[in-house]
Amino acid sequence: MEALNRAYRGKPVTLGTLRRELKVEGDEIRTVLRELEERGLIRVERNGRTSGYVPQPKITVEGLYKELLEVREEMRKVWEVVRGRSFEPKKFDEVYSKVKDSLGYARLSDIRVEMGLSREEFYSKLEEHLEGKYDLIAGGEEGLVRKGSVYGIVKRRGKS
Repeated sequence: MEALNRAYRGKPVTLGTLRRELKVEGDEIRTVLRELEERGLIRVERNGRTSGYVPQPKITVEGLYKELLEVREEMRKVWEVVRGRSFEPKKFDEVYSKVKDSLGYARLSDIRVEMGLSREEFYSKLEEHLEGKYDLIAGGEEGLVRKGSVYGIVKRRGKS
């Protein structure tokens, strides 16, 4: 198995290469390779008249889970790049401070336009942040819909 791993360079390793690597003659190497294939440690790839051997990685639940987490994180990063922007609660708070009136009320539509986000993007990412830090007030031409009413005005809790 070690010889196969050493000789493997992204392409299947032929029987002749393995024989040279191990300095072995005869058919006993074929028996060992057949056993390794049955145990799932290697895979045989046939290409026309020749065959080659490819080592199979050991797959563990922990290793697979770790790889999936890495892939998910990479996909999230790519998605943010593709969309061209990301939502940050701090940015929302800054824009709120800029557009609020003297009593501390601000229209969500004004904040959304100032942030340069689409309605779908803004409201899908905003909901948790709003419910945690702001009071929702019915009114406005767009906003979050609750029990059939549009809540498009917000006021920061405890501050104006």
